Amino acid sequence: VIRNRAKRRLRAASHQLLPLHGVPGVDYVFIARLDTATIGWQRLLDDMESALISLANQFSAGTGPT
Repeated sequence: VIRNRAKRRLRAASHQLLPLHGVPGVDYVFIARLDTATIGWQRLLDDMESALISLANQFSAGTGPT
């Protein structure tokens, strides 16, 4: 039950944030951690948004993960 909730929350957050902050042509893998199922929704969105922006900046600078 907890794992499914975490997956649903990550999926919903990614559907909301990837169109805004995702890099076209890049595949993303989101890994649920212990608090993913219980952390506040806005905190989850803020953390994911921060990570996506950081990755987008790395890709635009040419230093992104390969």
